[in-house]
Amino acid sequence: MRVARAALAPGTARAVDLPASWGLGTTGAILTCDEGGQPRAWLNRCPHARWPLDTFDGRFLFTQDGALICAAHGALFDPGSGRCLGGPGRGEPLTAIALDLSDPDWIGLLPPTA
Repeated sequence: MRVARAALAPGTARAVDLPASWGLGTTGAILTCDEGGQPRAWLNRCPHARWPLDTFDGRFLFTQDGALICAAHGALFDPGSGRCLGGPGRGEPLTAIALDLSDPDWIGLLPPTA
């Protein structure tokens, strides 16, 4: 599964559908990019209630300081590390998805390993 690097601007996030063959049900991914251009990927599932982090229209919300906000209950996460910063996230981090960054034009999302 690949996403063009040009489709992800620094300081943003986008939703990515994951293949059913990955065995994650309907859970998609969040692809984030820090201000330095370093991409990260997380399951789009809040550890608090297991709901997607984005709004009903697919947008991701951020605080003024750049923390990712769970649209359902307001838990805050560091988009670079996945660490829970506050709110009802119970201190549980987001689940990381491994990336293949060997191609300068593409971001490869790698399936989970057993």
